[in-house]
Amino acid sequence: MTKDQSYVALKPFRFGAETLQPGDPVPQEAGRDYRLMLRLGQIGLASAAPAGQQEDQAHSTFEEGEEVLVVYGDGTYDRATFKHYAEADEQARESLELEAGDLVATITTEEAPDDEIVVPLSSVLPMHPVGLLLDHLESRARENHEAVVALGGKDQEVNALKGRVDFLELLLNAIRTEGTPLSEDTPSIKDLQANHITTVEGLKLLAEGERGRANLIALDKIGDKSADKILTFLNPPKGE
Repeated sequence: MTKDQSYVALKPFRFGAETLQPGDPVPQEAGRDYRLMLRLGQIGLASAAPAGQQEDQAHSTFEEGEEVLVVYGDGTYDRATFKHYAEADEQARESLELEAGDLVATITTEEAPDDEIVVPLSSVLPMHPVGLLLDHLESRARENHEAVVALGGKDQEVNALKGRVDFLELLLNAIRTEGTPLSEDTPSIKDLQANHITTVEGLKLLAEGERGRANLIALDKIGDKSADKILTFLNPPKGE
């Protein structure tokens, strides 16, 4: 805003710590985006013209055919083409939950260029610089999505890696489990000790559940036969 320009509020809105009411002068502050406030219909150029003319002057910044961004109430948005604006009629006020005197814009979207849509004028934003920010965010989102897809395309490798991590966590817990030392008659006791499994409780932790046998085989120097002997040792047949 230059020194020879001054604005008044066209609708109630927060400005810093205060709430401006229609007709209130808008303070001049460096760094404020007064052009955006003009587009949103919050302010208008101060003049001796009637309020209605001030609103018309304030909202003429969007031109017919201009590319804009429309942000809907649920946070989604569309790139759109601005057609025109007008004061909301009764139907628009009811469907869009607007107040008397609020303005609406007629737009068309990229997906439906032949269908005109009416939205609150306050939901229409200039493509620049907001569009640049969205382009950046969309680019980052696409990169993240492509990375996930690339990883998801290798389900076997991902599942194998997860299984390996789970096994190492279980092995670490088994190694740390204190309790009764393994007896000398434990099958493959030297190999188990070489894997740092030294207690009955730790061995049971590793060998229990559906993956118990696979966990034993995953140990160094423990094969299929050794795993079966260990499981039988830990779970002897009833009656023995």
